Amino acid sequence: MGVALAVGCGGDSKSAGGGEKKAAAGKAGEAAKPAEKAAEPLVLVDKDLAPAGETWAGWTAKGPEDGKVMEDLGGARIATPKVRGPGSFDVAFRQERVNFADRKKGVQEGAAMANATVTFTADTPDALEWNSKIGDSVSYHFVLVRKVGDVEVSCYTVSPRASEAEIADLKKSCESLAKK
Repeated sequence: MGVALAVGCGGDSKSAGGGEKKAAAGKAGEAAKPAEKAAEPLVLVDKDLAPAGETWAGWTAKGPEDGKVMEDLGGARIATPKVRGPGSFDVAFRQERVNFADRKKGVQEGAAMANATVTFTADTPDALEWNSKIGDSVSYHFVLVRKVGDVEVSCYTVSPRASEAEIADLKKSCESLAKK
């Protein structure tokens, strides 16, 4: 699996708060503009991962109804047609343990190139989570490792996520991974 290249590319500053624009006052005497409605919570359903290739036959994970299962760099990926922004979904699985030291180094190197600030929020044997910030834009990322039967599987964000709520939906998918 490659190094995280999209360190700080997640969402613009207008959507960094979970897809909502904060009410903003205009000129003196003007009323604040109403906030945009947040995306509806995603409904996750069981997705057969077999379209991702032979090694994924018999595997399932939760994803949105409109999520497409595909092969991605030797792993499986579930993504909605729109992979970024409110209502989007993009998560991938690999049947191997990610080297967290290498991933962390790649994240830090990518942040330096992009002039981003990275904060690691979890760094355990089975989880690496971080957010990156460029200007007012914050994006969230993770790699989690789960053991399903005798197989260690890494589950990770493919595209940057603009909110912790989006991350929560992707983690639900990771937790649901099963071999039937």
